[in-house]
Amino acid sequence: MSDLATTVTSGDANETAAMAGRLRRCAEAVASVRRELRDDRADAIWSGLAATQFNQSRHDVWRVLGGVSERFARTADALFAHAHALEVLQTRARSLGSMHDQIEREHAAAERALRDARRDPAGASLPESHAQDDLDRIAGAGKRLKGSVEDLRDEWEQLGRATARRIDEARDELDDRDGLGGFADAMLGSVRRLSMPGELFATLIGALRGADERGPLAEAMFLSPAGVRALMAKYDRDDLERFARAETALVADLDGAPAWMRDIANRQRIEDEIARIRDDDPFADIRIARLRKLLDVEGLILVFDPHGDGRVAVALGPVDDADNIAVMVPGMSTTLSSFGSMLRDAEFLQREMDFYSTGTNAVVAWLDYDPPDVDGPDALRAVSDDRAQEGARTLRPFVEGLNANAPGSNLTAVGHSYGSLTTGIAARDGHLAADDVVFIGSPGTGVDAAGELHLDPGGQVWAAAAQGDPVTWLPDKGGTLTRVGATVVGATTLGPSGAVFGWMKGDDIGRDWHGRAPTDGDYGANVFGTDGSRGHSQYYMEDSESLENIARIATGGEATR
Repeated sequence: MSDLATTVTSGDANETAAMAGRLRRCAEAVASVRRELRDDRADAIWSGLAATQFNQSRHDVWRVLGGVSERFARTADALFAHAHALEVLQTRARSLGSMHDQIEREHAAAERALRDARRDPAGASLPESHAQDDLDRIAGAGKRLKGSVEDLRDEWEQLGRATARRIDEARDELDDRDGLGGFADAMLGSVRRLSMPGELFATLIGALRGADERGPLAEAMFLSPAGVRALMAKYDRDDLERFARAETALVADLDGAPAWMRDIANRQRIEDEIARIRDDDPFADIRIARLRKLLDVEGLILVFDPHGDGRVAVALGPVDDADNIAVMVPGMSTTLSSFGSMLRDAEFLQREMDFYSTGTNAVVAWLDYDPPDVDGPDALRAVSDDRAQEGARTLRPFVEGLNANAPGSNLTAVGHSYGSLTTGIAARDGHLAADDVVFIGSPGTGVDAAGELHLDPGGQVWAAAAQGDPVTWLPDKGGTLTRVGATVVGATTLGPSGAVFGWMKGDDIGRDWHGRAPTDGDYGANVFGTDGSRGHSQYYMEDSESLENIARIATGGEATR
């Protein structure tokens, strides 16, 4: 049994199944001994006190062995199931490894085509703009592949935890009488050490990919944020800066990489985007001015993607070694074009945090998802949580990466409006590595109780609704407030027809909304005051109680109620 833990953590499904078979045979042997103990032939020829004591001991051992046999058999079943699931995951891992190889080859070819187009436009096989589009497309495919790898790694680790839990349950039920239960507990204890570390998954993928043919950061794509941070620690700053400039597409979106590295890569992406804007673009001057303004920001650019409504994240303050970090998750209609107002709110929050804390404080304005728009048909997507789920899958590793670079920091995620749903789902469907979450102006968080959210140990949930904020009336599960809220929101987004729709369908919207309001007493959040803020968009307003309370929470303090 002593080699069982090593075998299981090696990730060999066949060996794990073989170990399960040996454990089952052990269970059958124990059961056979137990059957022998039931032999009562001695009763016919032996009597008296000694015989009575012997029979009592025999009965006790018989009972204990019954428990041992059953628990061994259950553990064997768990390992057989583990081996089967492991085989499925490894098949998927091999497929992802092959996909990565293909993407990497295409990426190298696209980079060569872009260099050729810039050096010799007349002789190049593709115009520069087409070559750049190909490179962006392939980089996007790589990012989606990374998401698939992270999902698979999560399943891998959940499998280990689930099997370990089943073994723990078997151990907890053992009877230690006569020391036999203790012996069995020790045997199952060796099996218990089977939850697979994230590094194992990276090792498997690295072996599949043949890392010797790739650059020094190639494996980073398949690592957890903590694994990325550990990889970066192997190199000095000059090496990392060279990597950031040479492998821009990889580093720009690499959760766990130091913020200054991502800043270098994303600023290069912005410069490349400016160079791509053609003179015949009627909005060329506006687009270039907007991007130049982003380059002028006195912060670290952690995300940049100009496609669609655009995605961007900027850190104000020393986020890699801050004592306190606040991550702002915005709501509907926040885009690259409107990001300036979000940055202004981030500046207000950082100044307020500096007032309440003498430590180092950082605020991240995070827009690495596509929230629904307020205007037009896209507004109807606010009833769905699909955009929030997309954002949640990006938010979790991003926050994990911040923690990896600033271990021990106090981190607070602040979700506003639809962003509170994104934040809630991030903490509902996985672990959100935050000490506190704050929901403001929330239409619902995807859960009905704070206890359904998975935060760091001791994490607290906070919520607020400003006076006159119609969005916070929506998760009323039907009733007058829901009808009024739906009417106001409908009028704002779709005009008069939207107002009629909201009033007529308000009850249905309330029933199908995004869970109980976090300010509801049954939700279980700490509700704080918002004096000085009105409506849906003034939670970060200077000199408001709302802003002060968010800053207090983000610096480890208590908010006013």
